[in-house]
Amino acid sequence: MGGPVAPRDATAVEALAVQMARMRDARSRVDDEGMIVLDSHDKPMAHPCIAIERMAAAEVRRWRSNLAESISTVGQHRGEDRQAVDRLDEIGARRASRRSAKKVGA
Repeated sequence: MGGPVAPRDATAVEALAVQMARMRDARSRVDDEGMIVLDSHDKPMAHPCIAIERMAAAEVRRWRSNLAESISTVGQHRGEDRQAVDRLDEIGARRASRRSAKKVGA
């Protein structure tokens, strides 16, 4: 797959992976529990994870944009920009998978 991540981008890659995992976890909870839940007074309300997913998705777009610019600059010289973006997706998916496995095992 893609090559190693430049040290200057490592923090951004980790932040992106965390936000992708958060976004997927929130979506999973909404899928499991429904879009409408009851509040402490038994009144229907939008599931709080909808807002969490929305905020995480905005962060994912921001981090991807920042990294895409950085990767594209490097990729112009190495031709690896698409591989690097695919690698970011893999990292996020693996992290989400591990979190789901922890939930199931808990």
